[in-house]
Amino acid sequence: MISHHTKPVDLVDQTLEGAIVTIFLEPDDSIQNRQGKQTYIESLELPHLILNGENVWGFQRHHCVQHTRGAAFDGFSYYGYASGADLFANVSYETRFSVLKERRVNVLLMSSGRYRALEWKAKGGASPVFSSSAPDKLDDMIAAIRDGARFVMALMDEAGLWHVHPVHYPFYYPEERQLHLQTEALFYPAIFEAEITAVAAMADQAEGGILDRDNPAGRERSLALSVEARSTYRSVFADQGYYGLFDLFTTENRNYR
Repeated sequence: MISHHTKPVDLVDQTLEGAIVTIFLEPDDSIQNRQGKQTYIESLELPHLILNGENVWGFQRHHCVQHTRGAAFDGFSYYGYASGADLFANVSYETRFSVLKERRVNVLLMSSGRYRALEWKAKGGASPVFSSSAPDKLDDMIAAIRDGARFVMALMDEAGLWHVHPVHYPFYYPEERQLHLQTEALFYPAIFEAEITAVAAMADQAEGGILDRDNPAGRERSLALSVEARSTYRSVFADQGYYGLFDLFTTENRNYR
């Protein structure tokens, strides 16, 4: 099998600088579950990113419609890719309300050896307009809001993980000189925050050979899990911390670093 799995050496730095992260994919048509299917190439934008050390989990918005034309609608899902291991994931859930109630999502872990080519791309960058280290310096942010700019937030949580997500609502309240930002809301599995070596070890223990992209049998395997749900949603105040989706019924804010 010919494998070309590449990523920029400075992917973490580029992600934190607001680069647009995408992934180019070409399936390996020699694997069994590709038999009889038409080949293709694809490019996916990964606007949601979680950084743990040198590993990046990049994942799509919840826009994939799973269906069989003329026969069935199977729900919505999205794909996520790990830069630090030969793993990718399909994430699905029935409805947002079911996740809020059960706090679980369904995950199918698979070997990225299913792809003949997998290439991370990071292009462009964002101009920094606000930093929590200088919460009173708001002029650049106000000007960007007036200019109709697109915003991306990079937030380090209490555990030291970076969360990079598109901003859905950028608000500025001039009477209070208060900045309030809200990110897009998407559920993701807690394993996206775990050490990638631990996730890889779990997958390999459950499905031996799944991490060996040159193992024809191993890369056919997958691991289905029901996992604790987390949310990309952050409601962030310039100088008062933030809260997430599962904090809506509390009154205390979390602290970012």
